[in-house]
Amino acid sequence: MDFLSCVEPLISLLEASRSEGRGKSKAFGFWEDYINVVLVLLQFIKAEPTGNWKLHLTATAVMVPNFFTLDRINYARWLPVYLSNMNMLETNHPEVYK
Repeated sequence: MDFLSCVEPLISLLEASRSEGRGKSKAFGFWEDYINVVLVLLQFIKAEPTGNWKLHLTATAVMVPNFFTLDRINYARWLPVYLSNMNMLETNHPEVYK
């Protein structure tokens, strides 16, 4: 029996619990969303001092919808452009990427 086959039932139970919690309580949904935003911010904060470029881009990409939601127009407008340019950096400017 491999690890994935052991974990799949737990994942489905967790998803069922989340769905049930969101259905029963708006507060549950709020706190789950809050935890997810904080986890993304922690990933972003970790990426900066460690120089983990892939984590920086991933965390930034996950944050983009929040800037639309929070009506942060400049971030919402320019972060997709920034991400597009930075994802093409390795091919367009390999010397800078190194």
